[in-house]
Order: sequence, then C-alpha cells, then structure tokens
Amino acid sequence: MEQFLLEKSLSNVMNQTEQILDHSHTMLAQSIKAFFASDRHMSSSVIHTLEKRMNELEVILEEKCIETIAIHQPRAKHLRRLTMLIKINNDIERMGDLAMSIASHNIELIELNKEQPLTKDFLSDLANETLKIHMLMREAFLEEDTKKAIAVIENDARINLLRDNAIKTVASQFQKESNSFDTFYALIRIIQRLERVGDLCKNIAEDILYIVDGSIYKH
Repeated sequence: MEQFLLEKSLSNVMNQTEQILDHSHTMLAQSIKAFFASDRHMSSSVIHTLEKRMNELEVILEEKCIETIAIHQPRAKHLRRLTMLIKINNDIERMGDLAMSIASHNIELIELNKEQPLTKDFLSDLANETLKIHMLMREAFLEEDTKKAIAVIENDARINLLRDNAIKTVASQFQKESNSFDTFYALIRIIQRLERVGDLCKNIAEDILYIVDGSIYKH
C-alpha cells in the first residue's frame, strides 16, 4: 500500500514538473516572438500574466516534492529524483525570469526606436537554437533519455558561439549607426539572457543524468 501511495505521489510530482516545463517554454517562445514582432502587448503579457503563473507553479511543485519526501520517506532513486527536482524547479523558474527580462528589454527597445525600426534578423539563429535546446531538455527529462540529455550539454557550446557572434554584430552596428547606447545595452542584455537559458538547460540535463543513473557528467 505504501509503495502504491508513493508511486501515485511521484506521478503527481512528474505531472506538475511537466506543467512548469511547458509553461517556461511558452514564456520563452512568447518573449522571443514579441521581440521579433516588436509587440508591446505580447511582452506585457509575459511580464504581468505568464510570470505570475510561473511563480505559482514553482511553489506548487516545491511543496509537492517536500510533502512527498516528508510523508513517504523515499529511498535511493526516488529520493534522488525528488531532491534534484527541487533544484530543477528553481532553474525552470529562473528561465521564466529570463523570459520576463527579455520582454522588459523589448518594451524598452520599442520605446527607444519608434522612428527607426531595428534590424533583428541577426538574432534569429540564437533565438531558434535556444528554443530547440529547451525543447530537447524537456524531452530528455520526460523520457529519462540520457542520450538527449548529453546532446543538450554538448549543444550548449553552439549557443555560446552564437552569443559571441551576436554580440560582435551588435557592437559593429553600434559603431556604424546612430542607435543610442541604451539600445545597444538592451540588445546585449537580451543576447545574454538567451545564452543563459542555454546554461540552465545544460544544468538540468546534467541533473537528468544524475536522476536516471546517479552519474555525474564529465566535461
């Protein structure tokens, strides 16, 4: 009976984790879409609506993990999973914060560049790769797929390269065009936040490896 109740509780925790993972992807995708469309309303939705829900989901998942540990006193892999989920939950919430930051900087860019729309195509590769690595991380977690987790870890290097290239492009544009320093700074911050999402996906992928078989990834 106790094993049945533990498995039921673990199933609820996993369902809750899937919810917050999906919500973080929605926030990230919407903040990126709003950036390329210069859509103030969509960015505001990320900041005022989606972020609030993210905070709610984070609290619910953490409480479920702690409750399951306290009531059922799991051992071995089950305990490893629950303790790592608390850490993963925190990283997912931080992704929501990054998406909110991208949305905030987008609103700033809209205000700064009312007269002359910005060229943003140079950021499409980094944005697309960030969304892809997030989705791959989600699949690795839900499927407990160590190969996909390792792919997430290894693909982080590509995101770092795309970040470097994007920063060089922004710096070059800033020197040639009449954009303000505030515009330059906001673009750099958006680039950094996209890259940071990749770092967090990598962290979670390493946690997945530990959950599945207790291994620690060696770089």
